[in-house]
Amino acid sequence: MTIVHEAFRGADGSAGVLLRADSASGTRFLTCFVEPGDTLYRVAIRVVHPGRPDQWTSLEMADHVGGTIATLGAREVAPGSIPSYADILVVEDLVAAGQDGYEWNRLDESTLGTLHAALRRGEEGEVDGLDGAPIAATPYVLELEGQATYSFWVADGQVVVSDWAGAFSYRVADLDAALEGSSKDVATHAEAWVRGPGSR
Repeated sequence: MTIVHEAFRGADGSAGVLLRADSASGTRFLTCFVEPGDTLYRVAIRVVHPGRPDQWTSLEMADHVGGTIATLGAREVAPGSIPSYADILVVEDLVAAGQDGYEWNRLDESTLGTLHAALRRGEEGEVDGLDGAPIAATPYVLELEGQATYSFWVADGQVVVSDWAGAFSYRVADLDAALEGSSKDVATHAEAWVRGPGSR
């Protein structure tokens, strides 16, 4: 199992982590941060797939106390659609394949509807890292129904910075680095998640 650690920073001052664990059976995700007013946001997702996001078979979502509140099967939604939670996996597949673009039907898990999605490679430039220092990277822009939404900045074959329409996440070396600046509650949830699926 490989874990990718990201520090999350919201435009509203939110701070937390985005974590991802890849294995042979699929990918687990954790989004956890504290919003202004000390409100904790936490969602844990598991997308089951054999190595490619377009071959996913099911998705599980867990709430902030760790109980599964939704399970969704690929057969229950539009054929060929890919969950929005797997956006980063689509980006990584595109980068690994050396392609400049990709189009698909992106599933909105809350409505079970789909939107036409397109990922386009942009021109190499610079993006600010977590410490404010510029990083030479190439943006991959996600368009939904023709409108640019998120940008994923790639350097040395990895997504190093993601722009979530104003909120940002930054790839870092380990969990300690991802948790720097986060609250004790975020650390507690993140450490439990890292221990394994049963700790969601």
